[in-house]
Amino acid sequence: MNTRRLVAQLAATPILGVVSGLVIVVLFAWLGWTSWLGTRAYADGPTPMDVETALTAGRSGEAYVALPAVTAEACAGLFSQGGTTFLPLHADDGTVDAVAYFSGATSCERIVGQPLAGTLNPMRPAMRTGLVDAGVAITADPLALCTYCGATNAWMGVGLSAVFCLLGLGLMPLGYLLAAQKARGDGPAWLQG
Repeated sequence: MNTRRLVAQLAATPILGVVSGLVIVVLFAWLGWTSWLGTRAYADGPTPMDVETALTAGRSGEAYVALPAVTAEACAGLFSQGGTTFLPLHADDGTVDAVAYFSGATSCERIVGQPLAGTLNPMRPAMRTGLVDAGVAITADPLALCTYCGATNAWMGVGLSAVFCLLGLGLMPLGYLLAAQKARGDGPAWLQG
């Protein structure tokens, strides 16, 4: 659908612009609000924890944690799959109770000696299945550490939501403006047809 046809459709049925704009505003206002709450939750930065303490915290809900620096030995398990890089985190008994994941390709050189920080949550079943299929011996109820999740992500959500709310607010009167131009016959030729 080209832009002129979309605008002509809005002009023919102005209520479509109002309803679409309202839906966009409500949806992105909610997303912006939840992102704003995220910025507050991440305001103090991640809480430094050892792996065992972080596993306990992650099982009781989302935890914003900073785990000890990655060792070269731990980095040996680093692998990529489908545009995401994974690092299995071994508990004291050697089991893989959690997996840190990174956006895009990540190398050991980049993360060795650096703490792992991000949000720790129960792992989604699809992620667990993909890791098991990749040969990771993972526990039945693992956790996932999102290393790119945190305050920056939340602020991005607030900003994008604000932009889309403004676009939705602009869409509502646009439908009425186009309908009025069509009724008066003073709009562009493509609008009159």
